[in-house]
Amino acid sequence: MRRASRITLLATLATASLAHANGRFPNLETAHYQSGGDDLLIGGTFGILHSKDGRSDFRWVCEAAIGYGGYFDPDLAESPAGVLFAGTFDGLARSEDGGCTWGYAGGDARGLWIDGLVAHPTDANQIFLATASGGKTNAIMRSTDAGKTFTIVPSTSSMVQFFKSLMMAPSAPQRLYATSYTVVPETTTLWKSTDGGQSFAAIDFPHKGGNTFELLAIHPQNPDILFVKTDGPVPVGGGEPDVIVYRSSNGGVDFTEVYRSLELVGGLALSADGQTVALATRPSGLKRSSNGGMTFTQVPGSSGGAAKQIRCLVSHAGTLQGCGNNFSDGFAFGETPSFGATDGSWTKVMSFVDIKGPIDCPANAVATWLPNPTSVDPLDASRATRELCTPLWPTTQVQLGIAGVDGGMIIPIDGSVTPPKDPDSCGCRTGRRGTLNPAGAALALLALLALIWRTRCKEPS
Repeated sequence: MRRASRITLLATLATASLAHANGRFPNLETAHYQSGGDDLLIGGTFGILHSKDGRSDFRWVCEAAIGYGGYFDPDLAESPAGVLFAGTFDGLARSEDGGCTWGYAGGDARGLWIDGLVAHPTDANQIFLATASGGKTNAIMRSTDAGKTFTIVPSTSSMVQFFKSLMMAPSAPQRLYATSYTVVPETTTLWKSTDGGQSFAAIDFPHKGGNTFELLAIHPQNPDILFVKTDGPVPVGGGEPDVIVYRSSNGGVDFTEVYRSLELVGGLALSADGQTVALATRPSGLKRSSNGGMTFTQVPGSSGGAAKQIRCLVSHAGTLQGCGNNFSDGFAFGETPSFGATDGSWTKVMSFVDIKGPIDCPANAVATWLPNPTSVDPLDASRATRELCTPLWPTTQVQLGIAGVDGGMIIPIDGSVTPPKDPDSCGCRTGRRGTLNPAGAALALLALLALIWRTRCKEPS
């Protein structure tokens, strides 16, 4: 098989890469299991992946169908009834047919940036979200009609608060937490509900941190134990602030610092009993706690050159699962059965090559739940995955290293091609860069993405 010309490849993808992968190195960023179920939604820099069959069949939905683009990783959720949700800058995207058609929810959430999202684990009609739009009224909102419309929860409405995250306690759905901040004066607030989201009380968070203050996880058995992260103060004389993880054991009344580092924090997850806690950091690798998250130690075998660049963590069915670097870690999504295995080992669940293309959908499908699905107003109109995503799949395969380009034709990538490490694994935070070593079509593509990344670097979450 002939190698694809680097010049041909760059010319073919120069305009496509920004549109389909946000101009970022292709990565998975978030993972969410269905509320009360086993369906898996994974968010990446190129759209979302959905698996409904025990994680052996992963299907793609492009950003255009969902209704977002640019440097943005939406919050995702799936209700017990299988309705899919994604928070976007323009409202809550919703799909009733497994991702084939999408539309925006109505009511008070219409046209707002959704920056927090959670589905009730047993009541498919209850969906909660939180908003963060500039110059508009933000609030925590609740839906009782399966996410078709939303209304503001009393006492949370504000023109100056920007809501950053929202979570429901796994063991007590009546307990919800949210975070928010204001710019002038700088405040950070923890919001707490003990009545199933019908009302929230505001608790001042004294450690500040602005728009970096967000929830990481809630204990699976004790709703009073929760973890948050935020940036510390900017050092005197300049430089990057530390990322700090705090733990509360009394429902957010008090917080204790349990971890501090200049590294990027990709996520935190707890074992079923809450005793073992895993913390994903980059680039040094996984940290582990055996005392409920009060102290953390480096996982042996997970530092130095062997460190897995885990970007998200989720606890499910007794295992620790997470998003890795597809090209350097040996998996895009993997798991470790012993929940932060002491030897740092991970097993592949899925790599990019396992993605089976766009979700299989009928032609000209329409989101019939929308009041006016054929509207010319994009906030009211239906969006179809088949028509919007299928034409983009060939170039997306190239971007993901699944295929190459030769003479204008998409071809399978030779298995001997080994793309470089993710430049983002070192992060914009420290200013370090990955080393590029182009070697064929796939590497030329990743070199292009790395170049774009260098010029348009954005701090990852």
